Amino acid sequence: KKGSQHGIPPIPELELQLLMEGQQERDLIQAEKLVNMKKAKHEEALKSNTEDLNHVEGVITTLTERKKDLKEQREKLISQLQEVKTKLVENEKKLGDGAKEKKEKKEMKHIKINEELEQRKKELDELLKNTEKLLETTEDLIIRMTERKAKLKNDREQIEKQLNEIETQREEIQGKLQSEKAEGKGGELPKGDE
Repeated sequence: KKGSQHGIPPIPELELQLLMEGQQERDLIQAEKLVNMKKAKHEEALKSNTEDLNHVEGVITTLTERKKDLKEQREKLISQLQEVKTKLVENEKKLGDGAKEKKEKKEMKHIKINEELEQRKKELDELLKNTEKLLETTEDLIIRMTERKAKLKNDREQIEKQLNEIETQREEIQGKLQSEKAEGKGGELPKGDE
């Protein structure tokens, strides 16, 4: 009616209704495309999350094995260090107990043994310190990876929830599209849409 006031001929009501229905269908098709794009984006995020989660779980497994190995190594080093300390004490006793005539010869032998044992003790102490540092670093990494795993699982749950919501929206849009098509075709569904 407003168009006729400006010299534009009026559109018959049936044509106007068809135009509006066509626009609704185009809007629904556009909405479906957007929902499909969202779905694809979320599926890609889920795939990436799954890959990250698998990687983190692998790292945690490897680190846990390394931690076990380091603990075993630490125990061996402690045992070896104890043996060296025991030998040092025994050697010191022998140095003090030696007879005078063979004392110089034995003393030189025991001094050399003491030097070797002291060197071995020093090496074992250093190895033990390094093992303790590696063990501490490994435990810290396990904690960080476990926290990352928990975050990834939480992210995964959120993505799956959003994917479910998107799928629900997609199904609603497809239902509306089918009902629009059915109403436009006189209530009959076209073949293939049944």
